[in-house]
Amino acid sequence: MFEKKTLKRVGAFALTGALAVTLAACSSGGDSKDSGGTKLTGDPVKIMVTGPINSQTAAFPTSVDAAVIWGKAANVGDGIAGHPVEIITCDNKWDPNATADCARDAVSEGVVAVVGYAGGGEDQLISILGEADIPWLPGATTGAPVGYEAENSFPVSLGSFQAVARALLAKKYDCKSPALFLADLPSLQLNVDLAQRTLKQEGIPAAKLVQYPLTAADLAPYVANLKGADCVIDTGNPESITAKLGPALAQSGLTFKRLIFSPSLSDTIIAQAPDVWGGKTSLASYYTWPTKTNEWADYLKAVDKYASYDKKKFSYETSGAQGSWIATSVVADVAGKILDAGNELTAKSLLEALSKATEVDTGGVAPVLNFTKLSTVPNFPRLFNPSAGFASVDKEGKIVPEPSGYHSLLGPIEGKATTDKFFSPK
Repeated sequence: MFEKKTLKRVGAFALTGALAVTLAACSSGGDSKDSGGTKLTGDPVKIMVTGPINSQTAAFPTSVDAAVIWGKAANVGDGIAGHPVEIITCDNKWDPNATADCARDAVSEGVVAVVGYAGGGEDQLISILGEADIPWLPGATTGAPVGYEAENSFPVSLGSFQAVARALLAKKYDCKSPALFLADLPSLQLNVDLAQRTLKQEGIPAAKLVQYPLTAADLAPYVANLKGADCVIDTGNPESITAKLGPALAQSGLTFKRLIFSPSLSDTIIAQAPDVWGGKTSLASYYTWPTKTNEWADYLKAVDKYASYDKKKFSYETSGAQGSWIATSVVADVAGKILDAGNELTAKSLLEALSKATEVDTGGVAPVLNFTKLSTVPNFPRLFNPSAGFASVDKEGKIVPEPSGYHSLLGPIEGKATTDKFFSPK
């Protein structure tokens, strides 16, 4: 089992004020407050990370641990403008009541920001934090509009619009009879609407819908319903479900032209059923793939050193884990500028600074973010990152990123069909 405590204080970690944490200079001194001879002073900067560590619905413990790792890895650095940072974790259990409790704990703890993932009850979390002027930076989202509407919410990811990216891959591979493999997530209907609309505007027939419960112990009955499809499009399965899917597909005897999935398909899962995934799988993500791109070198070093979970069992290459790393980095970058200017850092001053931030450089792990530029997408004005990265699984079962880098999905999201050059290298 995972850590059972809901609220956990993870010490005073030192973080860099810059987004890219330079780990080469890190010593082995775990929780040391020294950085290259610089003593971290002043009140610690408190940041909460929340996510479903323990859940009967879907557990994403690495989405919480990634923020903790970020803090630990930089603990021998310069902190945030010389201040130590205190990471507080809160297990929201994918439960609305627990999520609301985490928000209340964030207020009582006096944190300057909350990062992470709220699978259930994000509306309550945003409301409670908003009343206290605390910014919410979700690294991954369910895609519900509330996370893209509230003025104290700063999503760093594409959310459910990943469904658009995956539907575009169906066009790339000339799918004629696609099927949507649907988890009963809160964003299910939004995922369906986005995928079907994109397929239609790209000239592809509507997809067959195959729905399954997140709590399903055996996916074989649901996989059997995929019969007749030439391509299977995942709508954002948790890693625990994707791990069950490989064996179920192998046992079914069904073959498909293309399997189109989310980042929950990791190297570890592919290795369990390489014949299923190898050479016929494509992926779409908010971000690029950690083990495949140099931009994530610091993250990988930090995970190797500080991961709380067995990497063979729990992937740190999911959008939830990556997103928490990025969101914590964004907080540190903007908070550091406030402190460097000699101003007081509070949740309110951070909220105001984030609202005015026009160029938040994520070090290449995500596009440059402009929190002042609202999108024109109805109900999603705060879609600050409308971009996706793509990859394929080669015949040896290795994930290979597309050489074309990030693609803006704003056009397809707004209903504009793509051209044949969409996936061309830039």
